[in-house]
Amino acid sequence: VTAILAVNMSILLRRVAEAALTGKPPPQPVEGVGGRDYADIALGLSLSMARESREFDDTYALKSLEAEWRASKTIAAHFEEADRERYSAEGRALSVMPQLAAERAEYFKALLANLRLSAKNQGPGSECVGLLTCEFMSVSSYYRLEAERFDTVLARGEASPFWTEKPPPASDGLVDGFGVATVVASLVPIRDGQWIAISLNDIQGRDIAMSIRCRCCDKHGDCDEISSDPKRGETWLEGQFGIGQTRSISHAGSDKAHRNAAVFLAEFFKDVRAKGIELLNLVLGAGLFDIHPERPGNEEFAAALPPMMEVHYAINHVMADARLGAAEALEGMSRLK
Repeated sequence: VTAILAVNMSILLRRVAEAALTGKPPPQPVEGVGGRDYADIALGLSLSMARESREFDDTYALKSLEAEWRASKTIAAHFEEADRERYSAEGRALSVMPQLAAERAEYFKALLANLRLSAKNQGPGSECVGLLTCEFMSVSSYYRLEAERFDTVLARGEASPFWTEKPPPASDGLVDGFGVATVVASLVPIRDGQWIAISLNDIQGRDIAMSIRCRCCDKHGDCDEISSDPKRGETWLEGQFGIGQTRSISHAGSDKAHRNAAVFLAEFFKDVRAKGIELLNLVLGAGLFDIHPERPGNEEFAAALPPMMEVHYAINHVMADARLGAAEALEGMSRLK
């Protein structure tokens, strides 16, 4: 509640300041903020309220970032560093920092654009993944929003992207099933550690819920091991066929990350099937080739697979391995269906 109030106060103060700066009547009367001399104070308070709302409850990080961006943009549009001298001559200091506000406005503009693009590509509600990655949201708050997204995406009904006319047969862990899906998993670098990102595709292979679950597999693992070359700008097509990768990352990842990834995948299988969705395929991506259930030592993970599931290697990593001459490439190709 405090976070919501702080965001709303931030928006109100910004609007009052804009009204004072442009000569328009404010949308609501606020004592003490009625002219240009007080607009900078209102905008300074607006920034503070937006930032403090994240301290109260960072599940409102997206709204607070939007409020902070608008306040910063307003400061940059109406104030300059030269105004400091004028305000000083009037006997008080300028309450905002125009140059910093301009820089922050550009930063937040790019950040919010990336979050919106992420939501468009990864599915509704996925902004929490981006906020977790850029550390504007705590892990515990991310888990709360992730759980809400999970329940929404896997809601039962014919409107579900996973719904099928022929219900999957009942089995251990799946009762009254209504849909089918494919799981795609990769190790990804988040917060300087190795995390597993788990996604769901429909039966046609279309991306429905990208990174619907993310878990830390090795907090101290080297995240560079599971990253493609950051200096090379990959196009979408290059990424799909592994052309942009300058080294093999199919088997990358620490032993601890592999062990925990198998555990988190088994938990995910159980949670999705409890919602009535049978899992037909598992596609192993970056860093996860070593947990294939047919590899020695992975018997426990193999036992946790749903009865109808087939396991595949991601073709882009297999092709990247082949192009780079990795010894495991032939093994990967032999497992492609």
